[in-house]
This record gives sequence, structure tokens and C-alpha cells, in this order.
Amino acid sequence: MADEAVVARRTAPSAEERDGYYYGLPSRPKLVARSSTDVWSHQYDGWSIGKNFSPVGHHAIAKPWNDSTSSLRRAIAHALEGIDWKAIDILRIGYERTNGFTGEEFAHPVTLLVSVQKDSTTWAQGLPVDVHCEMRESHFIRGVSSLGQAPTSAPKFVGGRVDRPTETRALWSEYSGLSIAAYDKPTRQGTKCIYLRLRDSGKMVALACRHVVFEESTIESEFKFADSDVQTPWTIIQPGDSTLANHKRTISGLLKGIDEEIKKIKSLRNLPEDTKCHMIQELRDSVLPLKRTERDLDELNDPLKRIFGHVIYAPKISIGSTDTSGPRLRDWALIELHAGKYTTPLADLCNQVFVGDAESARRQATEALQFEGFTKISKMPFDTRSQTVWLQDTISEAEMRKPSEEAGSLDDPAILVAKHGSSTGFTVGLATGIKSLIRQPIGEYDFQSEEWCIIGQKRDSEGRRIDFSSGGDSGSCVWDSEGRVGGMLTGGNGSGSNGAFDISYATPMEWLLDDIKAHGYDVELI
Repeated sequence: MADEAVVARRTAPSAEERDGYYYGLPSRPKLVARSSTDVWSHQYDGWSIGKNFSPVGHHAIAKPWNDSTSSLRRAIAHALEGIDWKAIDILRIGYERTNGFTGEEFAHPVTLLVSVQKDSTTWAQGLPVDVHCEMRESHFIRGVSSLGQAPTSAPKFVGGRVDRPTETRALWSEYSGLSIAAYDKPTRQGTKCIYLRLRDSGKMVALACRHVVFEESTIESEFKFADSDVQTPWTIIQPGDSTLANHKRTISGLLKGIDEEIKKIKSLRNLPEDTKCHMIQELRDSVLPLKRTERDLDELNDPLKRIFGHVIYAPKISIGSTDTSGPRLRDWALIELHAGKYTTPLADLCNQVFVGDAESARRQATEALQFEGFTKISKMPFDTRSQTVWLQDTISEAEMRKPSEEAGSLDDPAILVAKHGSSTGFTVGLATGIKSLIRQPIGEYDFQSEEWCIIGQKRDSEGRRIDFSSGGDSGSCVWDSEGRVGGMLTGGNGSGSNGAFDISYATPMEWLLDDIKAHGYDVELI
């Protein structure tokens, strides 16, 4: 416990400090308590100056914290007894830029951040924790926003070129990084991760988060399905209902906008007639593909036509570990693909992740590497025809713990990573070398798990980091600048009504593949 004299000299944060201390973070969390006695004041230089997270980099805390058996881990866990914490992250935090009025430059100290459930912890409860830390209101969120097979008349998943509008036409493509949901829970959405091959049978499966395809409010036993079973398979659809509805609204809005634009052009008195005709014809030419897309979306109203596979195995929600890592929450499921849903033979599938606009994604990745001062160039193999990135191989956990290059803007080692999720699309982030510890109550059990910590790399016009992910992105594959698979996104830390995550978490793919094999499924990346 902290020294009573020190506690007595401190006062609870004012309403202004509580609401404004973390200004700039995507989820807008509230401050509960902090160990620092520095006086806080709102920083302003014509524009409000927000705060950012940055990786810790080379620091003495990294090695003992990453060791799940260390005295540091035990001491912090003991100090937090009685606190309803949800996540522990070790990051640098500080103001995003120098104050233009005063010229004051701000440090980014290494800070232990404890996230607690909203209204669960008071300042008086949080202050005596005997570690140099900040406590904020937030919560760990799993990123989610049965019949047999789809009828033979249902639209097939296609490969190759994705026509415009690409974001919508991709919904019935064979690529990963797209919205999925359980047939019985079509509004509970996540993202399809990658494809794996079962070595013994040659069957193709998709990897996804268990909490996306099954509800996690209670601890359920393992789910196992065999072809000989008489039970009805637990089927999975692409896309989920919410994503389908959003795209239908978008296409409808585009068509209405074209009608209004044509009316506006016709009303322009000073526009030459031949120019009017040219502009109107261009707009009318764009109507046909939109109308065709609208009809195709309507055909997907029946979720039966969106079934692409069924779950063959999902382990019981439990904790697993290896000799080289601490506790990991088992949150994965294997979905066997239905050959009749794919135009490409399943044996010929590759791990291509849809990225929206491949040229834009390539530019973002290149600019991010240059901005961060990395010496390596982007080797992400983007395909502008299919609007995808091709993935192969994995990032080792050893490299995750000790990134080989420093991010120049941080002066700290980090790995530049990217993902495409069903909610936030293509984003670029920075993966730190220090693990985060997550606590999640499910049913009567309390699970603690180590996760790979990722923060957004891109910044907005005011210099604040943009969130790497949000609700609905769970299952997204995370890869590096060489196109190597790093992990599967499982959730994030945030409390904002906008769904944004200040910090995103992923389970390393190296561990996932080992754990899947340990459960009797000899899989390989295709």
C-alpha cells in the first residue's frame, strides 16, 4: 500500500481533469486515479493538445514484465487485489506535440496503465495502489459487433478481379478480412482471419475467433463436429446482417445522389450544352453497375444464401500456455469451407486479404514506414486487380518481443503492422515489444491472458493517433511489412460510445498454430 502521508497530500481529480486528462485517445476514457503528483492543466495553443500512446521500447521493465513468473508480475497483481481491473498495459503516454504558445516540450514517460470497468472504482480505491501508474475507466471488449449448406442457386464466392464498387462487391469474394457471423446470430459480427489446410485430409478451414461464432456469456464445453454426426452443423455466413444492411444503404444513397446530381447539372444555365451532356452521360454510365450491385445485395437478404462453411472445432474457453509464453486465452474456431460456395477449387485457395484499395493501402504502408524512419521498405505484396495483399509465413514470438528496428518518431523498437477488419477496414499500426495482460470474467470464471499490444500509427489532422481497430474487427489477420502473418485480432481496450479502441490486442499466430495442433488438428498456412 502507498504511504498514508503521501495519500493524504493528494486530492481527487476535478471533473475537468477526470474528463480531459486523456483527451486525444480514440475512446475518450476517464481518469480514475494517478500516482504522479504533477499538477495537470489543459494544454492549448490555439488548438487543444491531445495525448498519444507510444511503445515503451528499450526499457528495464520489458524483460521482467514479459516473464509471467517474475516477481514484478506477482507484485503488481498483489497491489491490484480488490480492484476490478480489466487490462494492464505498459506504454509511454504524453502530449502529441510541443505547445506552440509556450514552447513547452513534453516527456512521454513509461506508464503502467490499469483499465477498470466504468463506475467500478473510486479515486480513493485506486490511489493507494503502490505502483507508479494511471488508472482509467475503460473495458476490454471482444470485437464483435443453423442449417446445412447454401442452396446451389446462391451466389458463389469469386476470386480474381473485384469490380466496382469494390468494398461492396468484395462481400461475396473468397478473400479474408471480411465480415462473418454465425447463421443463428447474424448480427454478432466479426472478421474472417486466414485459411489453413488440414495436412491429414487436405480439407481447407478458415480461422476465426470463437467469441464471434459462439456467444461467450457462459463457459461452454468444446464444440466438435464430424461428418458422421447426426447433429445439425453450426453454420457461418458472409457477410453478417449489419454489414449487409450498411452496404445496401450506401448503394441506395449513391443512386439517389446521382439522380440529384443530374438534376443539378441540368439546371446550370452557364454550362455549355455539350459539357452538360458529357457529365450526365458519365453519371448514367455509373448507374448500371450500382443497380446490378443493388440487385445482388437483395439476393443476399436470405442468410441461407450466405452460408460458406460450418464450425468443425472450437476449444472450450480456457487458458493455455507454452514454455516460451505466459497464459493465453483460447479464443479460436476452425470453419470447414463448403466447396460448392467457392468458384475456385479449395485446394487452390491462397491467403489473400482484401484491403479495399490496394494502391491506397500500398501508399499508406510506404508512408508509414518512411514517417517512422524504418530502413526497410514495404514488401507487402499487394494485388491491384483483386485489391488484396498476399500473406505467407509467420512472425516469430521472439521477434515480437525484440523488434529489430526502431520507429524513428518514437525512438523505440516496434513492428509496423496492418490489418483489414469488417468495421474499420485497412489500418496501419505499431506493435510494441511489451505484452499486455488482460482480465476477462466469463460466467463464474476470471481469465487472465497475455496479448500482443498494438496502437494506431496513422494520425489525424491534429496529430492524434487514429484507432487501429474497433468492435467488429475481431478475427482480423495482423501482418507486417513483409507480408508475414503476426496474429489474430481478439479485441481492444476502450470505453467510448464510438466503439474505437485506444489499444488493440492480438494473439500471436505462432502460438495459435501450436495450440491448434495440440488439439489434434495438424494445420499449415497455405
